[in-house]
Amino acid sequence: MQATAEPTLDRSLTNELETKSPWSDNSGLTGREMTDRNRREWEHLKQKLRESWLAFSGCYGESKIDQFVYHGSEADQGNQRRVVQKLDLLDVTSLVESGTNILFIGPPGTGKDFMMYVLIRKVWARLDERSNIFHINGCEFRESTMRHRRDGTEHDRNRINRMHSKRLLCLSDPSKVGGVALTDAQADALYSVLDKRAFHQLPTWMTINLPTGHDLKAEAERVFTPPVWDRMKMGAVIAPCNWPS
Repeated sequence: MQATAEPTLDRSLTNELETKSPWSDNSGLTGREMTDRNRREWEHLKQKLRESWLAFSGCYGESKIDQFVYHGSEADQGNQRRVVQKLDLLDVTSLVESGTNILFIGPPGTGKDFMMYVLIRKVWARLDERSNIFHINGCEFRESTMRHRRDGTEHDRNRINRMHSKRLLCLSDPSKVGGVALTDAQADALYSVLDKRAFHQLPTWMTINLPTGHDLKAEAERVFTPPVWDRMKMGAVIAPCNWPS
């Protein structure tokens, strides 16, 4: 019977670990014993990292930028290649350290969440996995902000606090599909989160669903209100995914 290959991590999950020592005190061990111990602990750490990543990322766990499926007209595919190449060349670690926002804007089904998870994967190890990364989808965001304003549960308050304080916030589709504008309460809550994060130089990566065929930036200002959009785009990397799904 053929042996099953042990799952391994690709470079995007391990490159940040190579500068860290995953083992503790090796004093009193011979050279060979130390090497064996280091190898075992290194493999254990890699497996633990892989498991935590797959638990966090779900269906996007194995996503890589070269797996993006180019589709549509020749012009659409040209736009897709430009966006993919731009994202692939980003120094994502430096963007996190500088507090730079990344916005993926376009219609539903254009690969925005796929692209965001590809970038999260690059900093997963550096940010000590999910302890410093918080992802929330738009439905959860809207429900929590609504309940929070009405003396919400402890869970809602904790969720809002994590949005304020996590090293990296990833927010999927804070507005409803179809370009529905945020309510005043939702816009106020989102501005508060973005403003506090900007003050502390904490980045927010966000996917934004907007109808195709529109001026995406003008439409974003309408949906989110000018103050919120100004805070979102300030110094941000913007990936315009304005092509059919």
